Amino acid sequence: MSRIHDLLNRAEQEKELLRMVDVERESVALPVAIGASAQSRAAQQIGRSSPLTFDDLLSFCPRRAWVPDPASNVFAGEPQSAAAEELRGIRSRLYRLRETRQLKTLLVTSPVHKEGKSFVACNLAHALAIQPDCRVLLIDANLRNPALHKFFGTLPTPGLSDYLLKPADPMSIVQRGESDNLILIAAGSAVVGPAELLGNGQLPSLIKLVAPAFDWIVIDSPPAIPFTDAALLANPCDGVLLVVRSNSTPLEVARRARRKFRDGHIAGVVLNGVAAHQNYAEIH
Repeated sequence: MSRIHDLLNRAEQEKELLRMVDVERESVALPVAIGASAQSRAAQQIGRSSPLTFDDLLSFCPRRAWVPDPASNVFAGEPQSAAAEELRGIRSRLYRLRETRQLKTLLVTSPVHKEGKSFVACNLAHALAIQPDCRVLLIDANLRNPALHKFFGTLPTPGLSDYLLKPADPMSIVQRGESDNLILIAAGSAVVGPAELLGNGQLPSLIKLVAPAFDWIVIDSPPAIPFTDAALLANPCDGVLLVVRSNSTPLEVARRARRKFRDGHIAGVVLNGVAAHQNYAEIH
């Protein structure tokens, strides 16, 4: 009986996790079952008054030989898998939400470690980028424990921290693989004092510069409760996706994470790691 009581209690907590953003009038719940000449041209582009275009960016962005981890990309081996469909569902919900509010730049975070936020950020970027003519920028702003370069099988440098330390040519930190629609800014060189670096005012300027070239910008961050980084990173973003893990994230921990962000800033909650036999009706 004690075991049954524990399971029922956990089920009620997970229902509350999915309901907790309903107090945000514009939020949506997103349940998921997913376990040198170039420098010169860039300088000319930055100095001109017209907005940066995607074609301009591609001309500065060399194609690299990425070796992606197939286990980390749900669209790699089985693009019609249940997990891939769940990511498409998130994509659809975000577009619906976009009909009622400004929503281009998304911060992906979690309350604590090991809840799958980087996995969600990576695959959400893929889900958006596989659409025709949808240009996506994925930024690894987790300067404490960067992971996105591992998903794509590329180098972390040069990257975001290098630009924040010496903002000169942002085109030197962008990279791409086989897809022309998905551009990556990796985390960059290891730094001391990442919170101070992220708060130096350069990131909003970078986002403002590159935003006209993209349909979506997805930013991966450190977890919200242990570090102040996520709250800093959220300031120039239009919304925050909060990733929580099924059978792991306590309800009060999720609530504490939500309180790190201003009212109305939570765009949705992603319930990660739901068992394959469960569905939305069972956990909502």
